[in-house]
Amino acid sequence: MAGLEGQKIGDCEIIAKLGQGGMGAVYKARQPELDRLVAVKFLPRDWSDDSDFVARFKREAASAARLNHPNMVQVYTAGKHEDTYYFVMEFVDGEDVQQRLDRKGRLHPAEAVTIALCVAQALDYGWKRAKLIHRDIKPDNIYLSNNGEVKLGDLGLAKSVSSTLTGLTPFGGSMGTPHFVSPEQARGNRDVDFRADIYSLGCTLYYMLTGQLPYGRDGDALAIVHKHVYEPPPAILKVWPDCPPALAALVTRMVEKKPEDRYQNYDEVTAEMQCILDSLPPVPSAAVTDVPSVSARSSAVRHVPTLPAESVAGHPRFPPVAVGGGTGVKFLQDQINGARDGVSLV
Repeated sequence: MAGLEGQKIGDCEIIAKLGQGGMGAVYKARQPELDRLVAVKFLPRDWSDDSDFVARFKREAASAARLNHPNMVQVYTAGKHEDTYYFVMEFVDGEDVQQRLDRKGRLHPAEAVTIALCVAQALDYGWKRAKLIHRDIKPDNIYLSNNGEVKLGDLGLAKSVSSTLTGLTPFGGSMGTPHFVSPEQARGNRDVDFRADIYSLGCTLYYMLTGQLPYGRDGDALAIVHKHVYEPPPAILKVWPDCPPALAALVTRMVEKKPEDRYQNYDEVTAEMQCILDSLPPVPSAAVTDVPSVSARSSAVRHVPTLPAESVAGHPRFPPVAVGGGTGVKFLQDQINGARDGVSLV
């Protein structure tokens, strides 16, 4: 959508466009009655023609608005402007993890584990409260505010979006970003659960710790997805030989190919992360202004970083792609298999 600056959408006065990605455009806006800044995400216009999507969007937007966690981007409300659906969410003033990696190359272990712990707590809350699966954990969806907060975006809305992106019914398929997608999502499994998010978070943690993507940058999306399905889990000690053994074991277990070989609940994940965090050396004082702090019990932020005062919308550096099974994207499976008879990725 273009030319929205200065317009009033619902109770929001649109200020400026923040970004554009595969899931729509995001604008900075202000709610004058509440005297607060918000972010407004407009979903692609053609999705409005999908009656199944519209029903899911309305139902899941209402559910997302009832969720409230300090490590989640809060969804306030949703609506429709002309032929386009949108939702209004918390405005995060800071940067996303990908932008921080662009600046720093890799993160200090304590900083990386702190961020991963915050995200795991948000995912745990969403799973326990509403059986929510994010399906697209990646650095671009993790926001670091100028107040030291770690915020996970789009939790509670990814399911309706994923079904639309893949062109599938709710009975099959999923969506993800190639560099971070779980093997079961890549196969188009129907029984994807929270352990897919644990895998993607493990890939993200690997990236934060090493500055390298788990399966490299070479190759197209299909080649990367194929590696997630068939190649052994990336060994972090090969890239970072000095990685503390407990931290290496954490990452390795999170990115196991089979869901049953990963952590079987978030309590295990967060307890292990907190234990590792307590054992890691602190971030050097020269870099501490960039590092968020967290309490495993309350997610209370104890340190306020000094980052550029810029808003974060999440940029399409690693755009989502359809990688599930079914009529709409069956050709992806065929190409990954190198076959033309539709043999599934199992």
